[in-house]
Amino acid sequence: MKFALIVNTCDKFEDCWDPFFKLFSIYWPNFEGTIYLNTEYKNYSYGDLNIIAVQGSLNNKIPKNRSATWSQCLKWALEVVKEDIVLYMQEDYFLNRKIQNSVFNNYIKLFSISKKIDCIHLTNKSALGKEIFQLNSLKLYSISIHDKDRISCQAALWKKEVLNSYLKSYESGWDFEWWGSKRSVYLNHHFYTTNKIGNSFDERNIISYEMTGVIGGKWYPGVVKLFKDHNIEIDFSKRGFFERQKIIFKDRLFRKLNNLPSNIRGYFSVLKLKYL
Repeated sequence: MKFALIVNTCDKFEDCWDPFFKLFSIYWPNFEGTIYLNTEYKNYSYGDLNIIAVQGSLNNKIPKNRSATWSQCLKWALEVVKEDIVLYMQEDYFLNRKIQNSVFNNYIKLFSISKKIDCIHLTNKSALGKEIFQLNSLKLYSISIHDKDRISCQAALWKKEVLNSYLKSYESGWDFEWWGSKRSVYLNHHFYTTNKIGNSFDERNIISYEMTGVIGGKWYPGVVKLFKDHNIEIDFSKRGFFERQKIIFKDRLFRKLNNLPSNIRGYFSVLKLKYL
């Protein structure tokens, strides 16, 4: 089965694109598929990589003084993708270990062998599972329907139509993960991971990267050495570095009130599925 890589991004993260694709070229040099970079208005290219800049907001005539939602932008990108299977990543998932192409391709083949595979999480950064499926040396582990990370924005292989079915155009990425996981309880889809509960994480970390390179709009300090080791020059002062801070009650309350409309819609989207 053919697959494509979709790198989810927005234009304000443009400074991540060159580092992402430089590291991608180093650690996945024999990648031969199409790459869809989910930009809003900007075009982009890097070396000989086959990159299609989606330019979703531009093509859908969204004024620059308005912003489409995270989910709406991703839905537009999936409309452009021609392939049936997509590898989902984000622009700040900076690869730090070589991808074994032969191993990766075997996971692609699993989609054609079993019709019951809808998503395979490929990192140790999302849900873990229990053993359910094996092909030669490849093992997959089913993710519990009640796992809060069953739907995740970490690197995963998806059936394009299944990924699209979980997207609500009004949701943020965080809403998609939280409410999507809850919706998945009532939908007949099968989610797997390459990591079993209690496994050695490195063994089945098929796609290894810094998680994540940018947090809250600021650089994660872990990328400094990675960039230096690969001669990637970045002016870190423009974003600054992420530091964990205690969230005061007022800010926590503001966030809850700000997210209330989306949470109400998410709650009713689950109820609708539960009682259909």
